[in-house]
Amino acid sequence: MQSKGLISALLLVGCTHVVFPQDKGENNGQSLALTVQKLQKGFKPARPLRVWALGEPSIESLGNGSILRQNLITRFPHCPKIELKTKTVKDASWKVLNQWITMNVLHDHPDLVILYATGKPNELDSLLTKIRTHSTADILVPSIHWRMIDGGNWGKIENAVDQDIDVLRETCRRHGAEFVENRKIWGEHLREKKQTIDKLLKDSESINANGANLLRENILAHLRKPVKNFNYKPRTRERRVNVFFKFEPGEAFDLPFTGNRIELVGIHSPEGGNAQIIINGKPVSRISFSGENGKVFRAGIVTNLTNKRHFLRIVPEEGKAALDIQALEIYEPPFKPTEPNVEP
Repeated sequence: MQSKGLISALLLVGCTHVVFPQDKGENNGQSLALTVQKLQKGFKPARPLRVWALGEPSIESLGNGSILRQNLITRFPHCPKIELKTKTVKDASWKVLNQWITMNVLHDHPDLVILYATGKPNELDSLLTKIRTHSTADILVPSIHWRMIDGGNWGKIENAVDQDIDVLRETCRRHGAEFVENRKIWGEHLREKKQTIDKLLKDSESINANGANLLRENILAHLRKPVKNFNYKPRTRERRVNVFFKFEPGEAFDLPFTGNRIELVGIHSPEGGNAQIIINGKPVSRISFSGENGKVFRAGIVTNLTNKRHFLRIVPEEGKAALDIQALEIYEPPFKPTEPNVEP
């Protein structure tokens, strides 16, 4: 279920920035090393940054990919196009999002996943574990905004009736997810303005236009390079191996790698042939190098491998022109299974 009214409202206002108090913490962005690198440098060959936003309809305040890019282009002048997909439902839970991750998200190979929901801590733990096991995507989790149902906690504790903020914060820390202090900033804004909870809502739960701007700005505040170091190095999860190798039929290219998928960057030729892809001694696919002369292309060699050590062999088949490989991009999620590595 998706509500388009909020997105339409944002489009009508032309994405004008509304300045709210923000968490200016120097840690903002520390768990988004890959996302920031991609925002800074883009992709070769070009492709969009793939972002999924899942959870409460309020997350639609991000708008679409063009709106998100418009908000980031000053900070990141070389920002690539952004493909933003949303899937929302009222009263979204971590358990529901876990199902969506399997059915809709993982096969899309996202660069960034934004999760905005509530639920039991063990269900969030399961959700984050699944993403960390099968994907190299960065994860961003804002705490839920203040709603009328939370009125009994206002002025007493930060928790929502269905979200323990300290537990949420710690769970994100353990999984290396970027935690957004959305609820904290929401409360600070209301107290500074001497306003009640309902002032940022259009009903008992849903955010109004000002609430949408506040949530969006709180998320955008984390899409930046941190003052201190990142929590991880991008190459530990995604690596580009520059090859620049041309090979004829009968030759083969071998590469051991650790990860769960790998992509090839090559150059098309009108007389280019096919290459057989062999993983751990078993043929898995064929890649065509035939196409517009000199055009750089990207092709998925294999996906959904167990995240461990594998052996890749590329064997050229028919074709008059030498097959031209520029690079191999290897994806290694941070959580690994206990199965033994494949031996050559």
